[in-house]
Amino acid sequence: MIVVSCLATTKSVPIPPKHYVYGSYSAYFARGLQVYIRQLRVALQGKTGDVLKTEENKIKVVALKITNNINVLIKDLFHNPPSYKSSVTLSWKPVQKAETVALKRPSGEDMGAGSTMKKQLSPCPGGMHGRSTTPPGGKYSATIGNF
Repeated sequence: MIVVSCLATTKSVPIPPKHYVYGSYSAYFARGLQVYIRQLRVALQGKTGDVLKTEENKIKVVALKITNNINVLIKDLFHNPPSYKSSVTLSWKPVQKAETVALKRPSGEDMGAGSTMKKQLSPCPGGMHGRSTTPPGGKYSATIGNF
């Protein structure tokens, strides 16, 4: 922290580092953005097709994309340390829906009746599965059983 001493007084006044000042500015900016995003979503809510193709609504859609991008970047800067892992959607490109969906492994019910990969439930905890345990043997264990 930087300390500035005043000539008129003998007290020193601490000046906060710049990242504290920019943090409060960006916090206020993020609050304003969230209000604006909410207003844009309300204005575009329920509109589809030809209504969205008007000039005013096109501007609102692009503004919503831009403000969402800025909000994501500001949220990443608030992490300690900043994460820089955000993904930004380009506002000048149309939204493309993902056609390829990753296939999951089939579960036991989805495999059908002929599958042999069903999981067996064990009645014994600890993974013993029907094996009997043998008592310890040896020189020191022989006298324990006499109690």
